[in-house]
Amino acid sequence: MKPTKKEIKFMEALLLAITAPNDKLKDECVQIASSIGSSLTEKQRDLAMKGVECRLEYARRYGS
Repeated sequence: MKPTKKEIKFMEALLLAITAPNDKLKDECVQIASSIGSSLTEKQRDLAMKGVECRLEYARRYGS
C-alpha cells in the first residue's frame, strides 16, 4: 500500500526535525510533524515513524 500525501509530509517533517542544523529549526519541524500527525491514525503515525527509522538506518549503513 502506497503512503498518502499526509503520511509522506509527516515523514518528511520528522526527517527534517532529526537532521535540522539547529534547535530552532528542529522545534519548527517537530511542530509541523505534530500538526500533520494529529490528522493521522495511530497506526499511520507508527508506520511512518518506522519508515523514517529504516531510512535513517539505511543512510547510516550505506550513505545517503
